[in-house]
Amino acid sequence: MKVKTKSRMRRLLSWDEVIKMMAIRGWNVVKNEPKKKEWTRGNEKVSVFRTFEGKWKAEFFYGKRLQDSTGASDEFFARVIVLEFAALK
Repeated sequence: MKVKTKSRMRRLLSWDEVIKMMAIRGWNVVKNEPKKKEWTRGNEKVSVFRTFEGKWKAEFFYGKRLQDSTGASDEFFARVIVLEFAALK
């Protein structure tokens, strides 16, 4: 998918690209469904799911404890947030 910015067209990330980038950082895919995606690495877990309003929500768990959660956002920002969780947590 492409989006027009001020001066050019910019290609958006797809979920397949996010999965590949997560694998490079050592995250394993647990669920890859259209409405829910989950990755694990050791005792850590990143989960992203679509809400009933069509928005996406991302969560980061350490063990069974929720460490970080985002508000509802559109799909593109959910993809970016998942990559931020993978890189920074």
